[in-house]
Amino acid sequence: MTVSTIIHEVSEARQVANELLPARDFTRPGDAPMSLDDAAHKIAMEYSEALGILGKI
Repeated sequence: MTVSTIIHEVSEARQVANELLPARDFTRPGDAPMSLDDAAHKIAMEYSEALGILGKI
């Protein structure tokens, strides 16, 4: 893989990520997008909750 190919792939991945962020929070009404910190916190909370449920099984 050449450096040019890697740079191109990273550029494409960056463009895709920029199209996804900021993410909308569909659990709250309104058009306000979530910040990256809010999204990370929400994912961490839901992940830990899911692990807790799996631990009870």
